[in-house]
Amino acid sequence: MENRANYILIGIFASVLFFISLFFIVWYGNLKHEKAFNYYEIFMEESVAGLSVKAPVKFLGVDVIAIDGTKRERPDGRTLDDLMKEAKKKYPNQLFMADISSVEEAVNAEKIGFDIVGTTLVGYTHYTKGNDPVTELEKVIKAVSIPVIGEGNLDTPAKAKKALDLGAFAVVVGGAITRPQQITKKFVTEMEK
Repeated sequence: MENRANYILIGIFASVLFFISLFFIVWYGNLKHEKAFNYYEIFMEESVAGLSVKAPVKFLGVDVIAIDGTKRERPDGRTLDDLMKEAKKKYPNQLFMADISSVEEAVNAEKIGFDIVGTTLVGYTHYTKGNDPVTELEKVIKAVSIPVIGEGNLDTPAKAKKALDLGAFAVVVGGAITRPQQITKKFVTEMEK
């Protein structure tokens, strides 16, 4: 007795199974949830392990706390001014840094009590996309009297050096040295020219 597979029936079965699966995925993906969600731009995704509600700020030796100092809406609806007043009252000896994206935000941060500003978010907010980080850093340095840390898109040694020459208190080089995909892409792009 010979075992012969009926390839037509197997093909029809596989096709039907594929389309049923595809239909289920599309149907399930289009289910409407009754709860409405608010969406916020979040740029900082680092771990906050060790921090909890009402935990002391100096936990694990935190010297400076960085806070989003942009004019974007905050998830809890509070203003940056209110947040800073509460933080300074609760932790009067703590240093606070505002991660800003514009000169206007830097001036506001200084006005409401931040000790340091960092140009961390230049180019990352919708209203600063495409802005040159070195040019914005220079403007911020001229506009405030508190220390300014050059950070965000200072992705070459030349930009880091320029930031220091302009008067930046310090320069943070992050993704330019910690993200192999970005480093490789820069090399490939330059070599393909």
